[in-house]
Amino acid sequence: VDEAYDVESVLTGLGVKSVKGEIVSGVKDAKNTFDEPENVKIEAFNDIKIDGEKVIFKIPASSVLHIEVEA
Repeated sequence: VDEAYDVESVLTGLGVKSVKGEIVSGVKDAKNTFDEPENVKIEAFNDIKIDGEKVIFKIPASSVLHIEVEA
Protein backbone atom coordinates (compact mmCIF):
# COMPACT_ATOMS: atom_id res chain seq x y z
CA VAL A 1 0.00 0.00 0.00
CA ASP A 2 2.80 2.44 0.82
CA GLU A 3 5.24 1.52 -1.97
CA ALA A 4 5.14 1.50 -5.76
CA TYR A 5 6.24 -1.68 -7.48
CA ASP A 6 7.39 -2.72 -10.94
CA VAL A 7 5.36 -5.06 -13.16
CA GLU A 8 6.67 -6.85 -16.25
CA SER A 9 4.07 -9.01 -17.95
CA VAL A 10 4.96 -11.33 -20.84
CA LEU A 11 2.23 -12.31 -23.30
CA THR A 12 3.90 -15.38 -24.80
CA GLY A 13 3.26 -15.84 -28.50
CA LEU A 14 1.49 -12.51 -28.89
CA GLY A 15 2.86 -9.26 -30.22
CA VAL A 16 1.55 -6.32 -28.23
CA LYS A 17 0.07 -3.73 -30.61
CA SER A 18 -1.12 -1.14 -28.12
CA VAL A 19 -1.74 -0.54 -24.43
CA LYS A 20 -3.88 1.98 -22.63
CA GLY A 21 -4.58 2.45 -18.99
CA GLU A 22 -6.62 4.31 -16.43
CA ILE A 23 -5.81 5.03 -12.80
CA VAL A 24 -8.01 6.05 -9.91
CA SER A 25 -6.28 9.12 -8.56
CA GLY A 26 -6.38 10.67 -5.12
CA VAL A 27 -4.47 10.44 -1.88
CA LYS A 28 -4.77 7.37 0.33
CA ASP A 29 -8.13 7.27 2.16
CA ALA A 30 -9.52 10.10 0.01
CA LYS A 31 -13.22 10.20 -0.73
CA ASN A 32 -15.57 12.32 -2.78
CA THR A 33 -18.21 14.40 -1.05
CA PHE A 34 -20.87 16.79 -2.28
CA ASP A 35 -18.62 19.69 -1.27
CA GLU A 36 -15.47 18.12 -2.78
CA PRO A 37 -16.58 15.85 -5.65
CA GLU A 38 -13.16 15.67 -7.39
CA ASN A 39 -10.94 14.25 -4.63
CA VAL A 40 -10.98 10.83 -6.32
CA LYS A 41 -11.32 10.53 -10.09
CA ILE A 42 -10.32 8.38 -13.03
CA GLU A 43 -7.44 9.68 -15.15
CA ALA A 44 -5.39 8.33 -18.04
CA PHE A 45 -2.37 6.23 -17.03
CA ASN A 46 0.29 6.56 -19.74
CA ASP A 47 3.42 5.33 -17.97
CA ILE A 48 3.32 1.95 -19.76
CA LYS A 49 6.04 0.60 -22.07
CA ILE A 50 5.76 -2.07 -24.75
CA ASP A 51 8.78 -4.26 -25.53
CA GLY A 52 7.78 -6.98 -28.03
CA GLU A 53 5.70 -9.43 -25.98
CA LYS A 54 6.23 -7.49 -22.74
CA VAL A 55 4.11 -4.85 -21.05
CA ILE A 56 6.11 -2.95 -18.43
CA PHE A 57 4.85 -0.42 -15.89
CA LYS A 58 5.12 0.66 -12.27
CA ILE A 59 2.02 0.51 -10.07
CA PRO A 60 1.97 3.61 -7.86
CA ALA A 61 1.42 3.13 -4.15
CA SER A 62 -2.22 2.96 -3.00
CA SER A 63 -3.59 2.86 -6.52
CA VAL A 64 -6.14 1.06 -8.65
CA LEU A 65 -5.29 0.52 -12.32
CA HIS A 66 -7.14 -0.71 -15.37
CA ILE A 67 -4.78 -1.81 -18.16
CA GLU A 68 -6.09 -2.79 -21.61
CA VAL A 69 -3.76 -4.59 -24.03
CA GLU A 70 -4.39 -5.10 -27.75
CA ALA A 71 -2.43 -8.09 -29.06
